[in-house]
This record gives sequence, structure tokens and C-alpha cells, in this order.
Amino acid sequence: MSLIRTRRTPSPVVAPIATADDRWASLVPVAALAYPTFLQPLTNFRPPAAYARLSELQNVAGADSNIANQIFWLALLAAGLFRFRRRLGLLGALFVHPAVLLIATYLAVAALSVSWASAPDIALRRLVLQTVVISITVCSIFLTANRERILNGMVLLASAIVVVNLLFVAAFPPGRLGYLGIYSNKNILGLVGSLCFLFLAYGALVRQRLSRVAFLGLAVLALLLVALSQSKTSLGFVLIAPIMAASLLWLQGLLRIHMLALVLAVVFAGSTLAGLFSQISGMGFDDLSLALLGDDTFTGRTQIWSFVLGVYERSPYVGTGYASFWGTGINSVAFLEAPGFIVGLLQAHNGYLDVLLETGLLGFAVLVAMILASLNHANPSPGTPREVRWLALSIMLFVVFHNLLESSWFRAFSAQWLAFVVATALMLPPPFALRSKRAASPRS
Repeated sequence: MSLIRTRRTPSPVVAPIATADDRWASLVPVAALAYPTFLQPLTNFRPPAAYARLSELQNVAGADSNIANQIFWLALLAAGLFRFRRRLGLLGALFVHPAVLLIATYLAVAALSVSWASAPDIALRRLVLQTVVISITVCSIFLTANRERILNGMVLLASAIVVVNLLFVAAFPPGRLGYLGIYSNKNILGLVGSLCFLFLAYGALVRQRLSRVAFLGLAVLALLLVALSQSKTSLGFVLIAPIMAASLLWLQGLLRIHMLALVLAVVFAGSTLAGLFSQISGMGFDDLSLALLGDDTFTGRTQIWSFVLGVYERSPYVGTGYASFWGTGINSVAFLEAPGFIVGLLQAHNGYLDVLLETGLLGFAVLVAMILASLNHANPSPGTPREVRWLALSIMLFVVFHNLLESSWFRAFSAQWLAFVVATALMLPPPFALRSKRAASPRS
């Protein structure tokens, strides 16, 4: 079923990519998402018993570079440059989009922060990797003429992930807190299973007959994986995000307003109602945690947040430096000062706190603006079907919510951050329509 029809119009500037080349080129963003969700965990698989204990040496081991990661991303970048070599001239059109500009702005802030980072060599290495990951993912989607191929590839990838993880769940006993599948942590299985559910639900929406039934069944199995992982964070947010996305699209069509205005109105109304409910019921933050998770610390997260906020207050405006707090060795603040189990962590379990910690209020302001700009790209646009807008908005909302209890913003190639980047790029109008209009319009 064709989702996006791209009219091929001769252009004097950019030669069209051959059909076979375009088919291969569309695999680049699929490979990018496949690496953290499937390829890397499968090749590094160890039985659940190997992850029974949290090691305090993670902050030491995390400082080491990973040559396999570097080879993969540099190879993917080279493949992308080769496949899109005849369309690279169109990349200038990327920077008219606010979300892309703000992503670039955050990377610029991160680059500046390397100068005051406690581990500048590690921060620079991670920044380079982050720039490569974002560049190849965004550019490959932006320059692909037929985005239906990308979406089909994502749906097939989600299908493979679900089937393989079900086999591993059946073959291996659960970990200490839940099933792990092919991953090192039950929360990763919950996260990836949630992303698979969204892609497979999209596949069920756009397909017909037996294909629709097959993808619907796989979507249910993806939810089963999330439940088996016992990741309450992912399970709750993956049920909320697609419903909220559908509601926002419906309201936008009804009210005919920009998505940004609608999102801000919903956030304001939700915050007001939550404040009123808290005052009337006397229910506080710890009560909410007790009701949802069975303890009043969000499973120990409040202790992490207290420590992180204490460090953040030392440099509130510009932070401690991009990617230079967690996993930076035995001389890091995280290793020397973190109390108890926190010394073995590699994140604050809140993406917004991690951004504040690393790049301060400056980076946090850019992040918030980037999120709002990305959500605003879900406005109706020619050639973008409603189902694609629903998928992209669902992924964005899921990642926004997920970062309340986990951390992924601008963290290398973490699955949820990469999915957010993919969703944002899918909403950018392709540059070919602009070229076609210019080529078709008569000269005065």
C-alpha cells in the first residue's frame, strides 16, 4: 500500500537517485535504529545470571571507548554519504526547520561545554559520536524520496525484535526483577518492546487483510514482552502516548490550530488540574509513587535525584560539561561522591535532570524548545499521511514521558533518543517538493 507518492520532476541541480539506490539508501535509518535495539544486544548477549548484581565499577568501565560502536557508526556514515552523494546539495534545506536548528544548537552548547568538562577527552569523543549518530539518521531520512520504504523497514525490524525476544524469554529464566530478553536490563526490554508496539500498531493501521491481522498480533505480543519485563514505566507510558497522540490530532483537526499551541494549552490545563487535585486530595509526589510503584521513592529514584540536584547547584547555568559526569572513571564526581548504589549508575533516571546536570539551564532551555519544535512538526503537511503523523507523535510523546523516569536525551545512540530523532525527521517535509515546484514554475 503506497503511503507517500513522490512526483519525479527533472531538476537541473539534483539528479534523481536510481530506484535500486533509493531502496538501499532507505535502509540506512533502519540500520541506525537496529543497532541499539537488535544488533548490538544480540551480539553482546549474556545469560540473565550475568546481570544479577549492579557493579559499582560501571562508572569506570563506562569511560572506555568502544571500537565496535565507532566502526559501525563511521561505516554507516560512509555508506550514507556514498548513497546520497547526488543529493547532498539539498541538505541546506534542513536548517530552515526549527527542530533541526535547535538540535544543532544543543550540540553547539555541548561543544562549548567540553572546555569546562571534568573529562574533556571523554566528552569530546562522545560529542563526536553523538553528532555522527544524529547526522546520519536525520539526513538519511530527509534525503530519502520514498519514506514508505523506511517505515516498512521499521515495521519489519520491530517484527524481528519481537519474535527473537520471545524466543529468548522462552529459553532463559527471568532476571532478578523481570525478563531480560536479549538485553542486559529488564527496563531495556520494556523500552524496546514499547517502541516495537508503536511501529507494529502503525503497520496494522496501514496494511490490509492478513497483513493487518499479522501486525496486530505482533503488536499484542510486543505488549506482552513489556509486561513480562515488569517495566512499569514503559508499560504505562506506551499505553498513554498513542491515545494522547490520537486525541491531539483529533483536537487539532477540530480546532484547526497549530500543534504547538495545542500542546502548550494541554500542558497548562494538565498542570492546573494536577495542582488542584493535589491540594484537594492532599496527595503528594511520594503518594503518587506509592500508588503507582509500591514505594514512595519511585524505586529509589528520589535518592538519585537528590544527589544529582546537589551537584547541579554547583554550576546551575552551564552544567558540569556534556557527557562528562556519568561513566568517566575513578576520578569523577559520580564515582567519588555518589552514595550507596548510585555509584554504580550511568544515568540520573531522569533525562531532564541529566541535561540540567551536564549543560545547565542553558542546555535545558534549548532541550525544551527542541521538544516543542519537534512536536509542532506534527502539523498537517502535504504528502504526510495521518497515520505517519500519529506514529511520529506517539513516539515523541512516549520519549518525552519516558525521560521522566529514565534518561536518554542526547545520549549517544540510546534507543528512545534515536527513535525520537527518527520521528522528528519523518515529519520534515522532503526537499524534493520544493525543487519540483521551482522546476515546474515558469520564469517571468
